[in-house]
Amino acid sequence: FLMSFMTNIMIAVLVFTGIVLIFDLRLIIDVPAIILGFSMAFAFGAGVGTLNCYLLMAFPIWERIWAVLNRPLFIVSCIFFLYDTVPMPYKDWLWWNPIIHLVGAVRRGIYATYDASYVSPLYVFSVSLVCMAAGLLLLRRRRRPAPACSTFWPKTSHRRAATRASFIPRACPTPSAWRPCATRNTARSYWCAIR
Repeated sequence: FLMSFMTNIMIAVLVFTGIVLIFDLRLIIDVPAIILGFSMAFAFGAGVGTLNCYLLMAFPIWERIWAVLNRPLFIVSCIFFLYDTVPMPYKDWLWWNPIIHLVGAVRRGIYATYDASYVSPLYVFSVSLVCMAAGLLLLRRRRRPAPACSTFWPKTSHRRAATRASFIPRACPTPSAWRPCATRNTARSYWCAIR
């Protein structure tokens, strides 16, 4: 996630710098506002991503549902139009979309005359924190303990009986900490850790 975020920041810097240099734009760039917008994007992405980790693992159909929900969310996030041009009944509804706030913060950083009084970093960071906490809590509750008996497939032929020396157990550093399980046949060996 961090590598993807840093890659996107580098791409944004290159694209914005290229546009400014090619079209010879006279911009007054507010770097702290741009950093605030990108940090809100990072926090929101981490929070929603953590929650989606659990939802994708618990409900496999969530991947399709999220893909369907994500497209209209992208369209109504004030990327293609300004928040100020939206009529009043819908403007109040759109304010609850956290992506609008981070887009507005980046716009305020690039355009000095843009009025982004609707941007609330506290709201975006709060939603991000709630999503992150819920995702981590649900992932922790879903975590299963390690099994007591592990199956290892030895590198020997299945016609010969596997011996303890034919492979090294991955969980314990020494074979002396392992004992054979009750189930053992010639095709594979089961070894249990002594706990």
